[in-house]
Amino acid sequence: MPNSSSSTNLSSPPGSYATSPSNAQAFTHRTQALLKNEVKDTVKQAEEEANLFRGRGAGYIETTLYFSANVCLLPVGSGRAARPRRSVLERTVFLAGASGVIGRRLAPLLVAGQWRVVGTTRSVAKTAILRELGVEPVVVDVFDGDALRKIMLEVRPEIVIHQLTDLPPGLAADKMTEALVRNARVRDEGTRNLVSAAVAAGARRMVAQSIALVYAAGPLPHGEADPLIAAADPAWGGTVKGVVSLERQVLEAPFEGIVLRYGLLYGPGTGFGSPAAPGSVHVDAAAKAAELAVNRGEPGVYNIAEGDGAIANDKAVRAFGWDERWRMVPGSRP
Repeated sequence: MPNSSSSTNLSSPPGSYATSPSNAQAFTHRTQALLKNEVKDTVKQAEEEANLFRGRGAGYIETTLYFSANVCLLPVGSGRAARPRRSVLERTVFLAGASGVIGRRLAPLLVAGQWRVVGTTRSVAKTAILRELGVEPVVVDVFDGDALRKIMLEVRPEIVIHQLTDLPPGLAADKMTEALVRNARVRDEGTRNLVSAAVAAGARRMVAQSIALVYAAGPLPHGEADPLIAAADPAWGGTVKGVVSLERQVLEAPFEGIVLRYGLLYGPGTGFGSPAAPGSVHVDAAAKAAELAVNRGEPGVYNIAEGDGAIANDKAVRAFGWDERWRMVPGSRP
């Protein structure tokens, strides 16, 4: 396993700038003046000024920019507890499926990477969990295309991450038949709504969850170009149709589309404590792949599975610098 130096430090306060009170006040007044006078390239100048203060002096200064038609207010407060909201100095990720198995492991990595994370859940009860992870929760059903688009237009994310599934805990055998039908609908119709909303909001990139479990029988290990099981297959056909629909929509959309074909998940929250089949992947390593794909890799399909001879993962290793052994440090969130 990698040593702790390769793991993410989750204690750093996102959006914080270390500076003196006088510098902070000067920065506040300067930024307000620039915005009120509608100076060209205001945001760029504000970012440059923030960078000048980063790492200087003692104490953390949290900044938040709130916009109206003609006025910008820049409240400044101190302390690690506060989190900035809607700052022009931040980058925003829209994490669909934030309360899911991978979403809960991925969210802290994004927050620690200085991203503003807006995450979806269908359950009001799960919003408290997301807030604890540093996520701004939104309760929405992916099948409600109008509501999803409205939220996305308000958020205007740079990156959209698709981690939506509808599967029972531990892939319970007695519930899988119905779950596979629902899950295929998420991959088809749900992805259509998510892609449409992301395009309308001007997203630059989408990172989407797919699976590496539907390759047709053939020489091992399976690479990304290998054929999938036929859509007419009586057992796997519905799942394959959903996978093909999801991947096509993401890759053909007018943004940078990254598809991650995950192996069978194991680890916290999955119902499996160890690899249950060839081509498995630990949930932490799966989450790390999604975080890396936010900024790395050319558009396309990438296998995310352990190199046990069943699924080839060398493309993801080269493109993302992904390590299948990556794990969260014990005691860190979630």
